Amino acid sequence: MALFKKLIAGEGTGTEMSDEISPAIDVRLVTSDGEKRFGRSNVYFPFVSGSLDYDCSTCDALCCRGHGYLMGATAERDAQATLSPTVLLFFAPRSRHGGSDVTMARSLPPGCFMLTAERRCRLHEELGFRSKPETCRIFPFNTFRIVGDYLIVTPHEGLCPLKVSEFPSARSDHGSLLTDLAMEPLRGRADISRPLFNAASSTVSFERDIIALSAGSWTTTSFWDFTKEQVDVSARHAPVEPRPVDYGAFEKGLKLALGTWPRDEFLSNRGLLVTMVTLTPLFRSYLVFGSSKRPSALALNRVPLVIFALYVIAALALEAGMHAVTYQTVQMLFSRYRAFLALVAMADCTAGWSPSGGPGLRMTAGESADGYVRYLRACRALMSNDQTVATVLATGCESVTVGRLESLEQLAVRLANRIAVSRAANKGWSGLFDGSLAARATLSSVPESVIVRYALSHRVRHSRPS
Repeated sequence: MALFKKLIAGEGTGTEMSDEISPAIDVRLVTSDGEKRFGRSNVYFPFVSGSLDYDCSTCDALCCRGHGYLMGATAERDAQATLSPTVLLFFAPRSRHGGSDVTMARSLPPGCFMLTAERRCRLHEELGFRSKPETCRIFPFNTFRIVGDYLIVTPHEGLCPLKVSEFPSARSDHGSLLTDLAMEPLRGRADISRPLFNAASSTVSFERDIIALSAGSWTTTSFWDFTKEQVDVSARHAPVEPRPVDYGAFEKGLKLALGTWPRDEFLSNRGLLVTMVTLTPLFRSYLVFGSSKRPSALALNRVPLVIFALYVIAALALEAGMHAVTYQTVQMLFSRYRAFLALVAMADCTAGWSPSGGPGLRMTAGESADGYVRYLRACRALMSNDQTVATVLATGCESVTVGRLESLEQLAVRLANRIAVSRAANKGWSGLFDGSLAARATLSSVPESVIVRYALSHRVRHSRPS
């Protein structure tokens, strides 16, 4: 808690780095286009400096227990051979980035060749930290994305059981991480993306403001208030004026889609609140810096609503019996239900067919009969007037209680890129068919081409993307 007291008192922004780090330090990343350099101000960590912690010596995760690791320099291989020449037998040379030589150490269960019975690293103990391979030196902060002139550095998404730190932790101090990253040229894979809403510099600057907001909200008792504050500042930062959020309708719509709502004691769980506030900048980074995790129709002021929906599902996990919600918990929930989270962020919006998508009424490969019927129910809802995204989801999953979240995710995947949202009513669909569109026989008798042509001529029209 001491970490956040000075931030809340206005003595910091959550992005400060250790004083001993040189301002001129560069992080070097080897890519297919050669070596790229990033100055310290161009390396972005989407979390409060020092807010995350881990302890390898007491951890039972699989990081050092059977997973391989990447080595980029000959010195790293030689260091291990110094301690155990036989280990070279288990190395696998690789060629990456147009001929850059790297080596993969193919570890075996129950642990790394260099892991002692006391769960200590022999390399670190006998030869020092610098002798460790790249993967081990920087893990778990080893996920990279290049966005313009910026390097976005995020923790591994699930392997390390990171914890929110009560006191500042050197393990996630931005300056310490920069030192580790800059020690040798990095050869790990980096995705190349683009900023989704503004130029890279202004996006990073805004997200750093969100980190400061996160640090200042660490003692909040209402994640909803924290969410609304993000929505308001996002609306002011958006490149075009976004569709405003109807907060009451959104909250009601989220409850309608889920078919339930967590009790207050779980929504106000202190551990959950601290975890979600601390991790908010991280989940935002997945959505605003160009990623497969980012839905195509999401507006900047809807990003906080994705995370709020994740928070509600995490509270339901507590109510279901989880004794705690951790970094790994919310990472798995986000990955498992990300299509639903993206769609339900527009719960208060009127829905219609996308101009480019149109309805696809054929059963897809691997789709269950129940899932197909749920999709047809949602299609019927979309063909009515003034249906919201929440109503479409709830109609599709009507009467589903067992596995509702899974059903909502499957439905959201089917509806992805087929729904457009608009203030205008979705008029003209209700007269196309007589009877219930939930009946497969009725739907299957209508050629898909007829529905597509009708969809394109009566599509929802809006002036800007959502």
